Amino acid sequence: MSLLRKSFSSFVALSLVFSLVPSHALAEAIDESGGDHQDQSVLVETQPEETTAPLEDSSSSEEQVGENQQVQPEENDAQEPGEIPFPAGDEDVEDVDLPEGGSDPADDQTADGDDVTSDQEESEEPEKPEDDADEEQDKEEEEEDKEKLEAEAEKKAVPTLSAVAHVQNIGWQKPKGFGELVGTSGRSLRVEALRLSLEGEGIPSGSIEYQAHVQNVGWQGWVRDGQTAGTSGRSLRIEALKVRLTGDLAKEYDVYYQVHAQNVGWMGLAKNGEASGTSGRSYRLEGVRVWLVRKGEAKPKASSDTSKAFMGIIGLQGQAHVQNVGWMSPVGGGSVMGTTGRSLRVEGVRLSIVGLDVSGGISYRSHVQNVGWQGWVRDGALSGTQGRSLRVEAFEAKLTGDIADEYDLYYRAHVQNVGWLAWAKNGEAAGSTGLAYRVEALQIQMVPKGSAAPANDSGYSATCLSPSYVQYAALVHGSSWQSYVKNGSTAGTTGKSLRLEGIRVRVASDGYGLGGSISYRIKPISGSWSGWASNGSDLTSAKGVETVEIKLSGGLASAYDVYYRAHVSGVGWRDWAKNGASAGSLGTTRTIEAIQIRLVSKGGSAPGPTAYPLGTVVKTGWQNPSNYPQVSSVSVVLPSYASGYHTYVTPSRISINASREQCVEAFIARAYEYLGTPFREPWSRAPGQGVDCSGLVLQCLYATGMDLEHARGTEQVGGYNPYNHYWVPAQTYNSMRWYENGTFKPVSIGSMRRGDLVFYTGHVAIYLGGGKIIHSTSANVPHSGVVISDVNIWPVIGVQRPFV
Repeated sequence: MSLLRKSFSSFVALSLVFSLVPSHALAEAIDESGGDHQDQSVLVETQPEETTAPLEDSSSSEEQVGENQQVQPEENDAQEPGEIPFPAGDEDVEDVDLPEGGSDPADDQTADGDDVTSDQEESEEPEKPEDDADEEQDKEEEEEDKEKLEAEAEKKAVPTLSAVAHVQNIGWQKPKGFGELVGTSGRSLRVEALRLSLEGEGIPSGSIEYQAHVQNVGWQGWVRDGQTAGTSGRSLRIEALKVRLTGDLAKEYDVYYQVHAQNVGWMGLAKNGEASGTSGRSYRLEGVRVWLVRKGEAKPKASSDTSKAFMGIIGLQGQAHVQNVGWMSPVGGGSVMGTTGRSLRVEGVRLSIVGLDVSGGISYRSHVQNVGWQGWVRDGALSGTQGRSLRVEAFEAKLTGDIADEYDLYYRAHVQNVGWLAWAKNGEAAGSTGLAYRVEALQIQMVPKGSAAPANDSGYSATCLSPSYVQYAALVHGSSWQSYVKNGSTAGTTGKSLRLEGIRVRVASDGYGLGGSISYRIKPISGSWSGWASNGSDLTSAKGVETVEIKLSGGLASAYDVYYRAHVSGVGWRDWAKNGASAGSLGTTRTIEAIQIRLVSKGGSAPGPTAYPLGTVVKTGWQNPSNYPQVSSVSVVLPSYASGYHTYVTPSRISINASREQCVEAFIARAYEYLGTPFREPWSRAPGQGVDCSGLVLQCLYATGMDLEHARGTEQVGGYNPYNHYWVPAQTYNSMRWYENGTFKPVSIGSMRRGDLVFYTGHVAIYLGGGKIIHSTSANVPHSGVVISDVNIWPVIGVQRPFV
């Protein structure tokens, strides 16, 4: 038994040596022995004593197997009889299971390398097979090893990034990887398009998605895996970016990114779909960096010029409380707060800033009817009043804090009787003070510092109106020019029988940029009208001034009415005339001795009575019978309630002694001046602006001084005039009212004469003679508007004669 054991132990030891000694060393040993197989125990004894040296790693073991074409049997609990398993390359020899009756090679050696005795061999019991618990532990260890191997494999399958940018003046650049600059930095070139993709074998499933905020477009839709975000060939900048992962990629990784933005530099890190860059500021995106980081690991260390990853739209939100409406819906910066064209006052205002990413806010205050300037409020508080029916007349606003360093605040007011004024800025006043004008609407917007101001399309340079005043001086017979007086004071003399021989008139303030002028003319005794003078020029007549007319133009005419009255010799003060009407006397040989002039806010009350501003004598020449409208050398003046665009009146063109024929020719001559004017119903405006059929007749009658305010048939429509023709529905068809009421003298169709009015169903024309008419029509004869046609173009239903 001892010999058998010894032989078996030697065999095992030899096998162990074979597994430890490289194949070439073993071959050398065989060659030295002459090629014969020596006793295995001898071979074991000739090995170096360092048999406990570390085993080679698994890769070296695998190489040896490949070279010698030897395959070690796998460990298997069910061994064949007599089979001895080789130990694994990373296991200790002591872990090898031996069959019953076998021995461990280490047992056959003493500490000095001598053989052990047979008694010692017989006294040792053979090792028993592992129990079930050991088997279970082995399986668990195998599973753990397997998981570790899989984890290691996953770590090796890390995605790689391909990021490509389309850059201004460069085009598509070469692909870049994680953390590398895509685009440019410090070259002021815009990124116009971007493509991102993840590559690699065995990487987790999913996609990289990205979205661009593009100039003039806003946020585009999401794209993925190498598709193009942004534009190319359109010169549009990308302003902001979002990047995110999907699928298993999103479960295992976070995606970080940062952008280099114009005027900002490198911004802070954004993550997993957050916005990075700017919007609403017109800043270009110049560079991008992207990183992929496993869940739970530290984010990238990226330097930045600001901790903000995104600077969004900083804008205004405003809300107006309007007469008869209440609080209107909030609107954004630049939109209209309030109403226009409805004559409704703004009574209260609230303002706030949205998207604020710097410190600060907005403060504002209102100038309110009967109150004046209120205190400053801020950030959504009420300025003005609510429920008190008080108008806001002016407005101021300003930014506070850091936002005031980045933006300018512009705002403007839509003012009663004037319209939109110019843009005010950073605390300046907008609107009016001292004029009792309501603010009807506001526009407010923020502009980045250094950017252009909003375009001024109002035509005015004024941001806020204050009371303007008129100055005037008189030249009195027998003396020199008097000093200027203003706003209703008397220029000239009263009670001294001294005639007025000249005047000067000027506006001392034009309302801070309203523009326009004041013009005036005089008619001397037994003389013709002078030309129009303006802005302080002298008008004189040694014979004395009989009549005066004064008018405003431009922005002044929008904001004010000019009233004036004359003190006439032998009569005294006459009533107030307005906006170009005649004041004084006409045809009486009475001169003006003094004058008063006032500017009144548009639509405001007259300074006094307005019925009789002009004294005239009874006409001695041709005139209509008293039951029909009269002609006059004095221009028609509309009632005081008439204001706005539809108040144009053709001045009288006849002399005080005009004949019937002169009146007819003035009437027809004015009609010819309207040829080509478009048909507009129910308009009666100046040539080129628009008239309908009765509106044309009305303006041509005004050329003879014929006032239809109290003509026959006006009792229920308030007088025939351009203002009522437009605003009073019953006057839309004045042609039929004139025809049915006999406003002018009816004559037979067969006795039709030049200057007569020809009536058709729903239409009126002026007869020129020779079978022709001139009229304003919507029909294409040969085109619409004021044209000349045959009198029988339609069936004639009647004829009336305005000049009897």
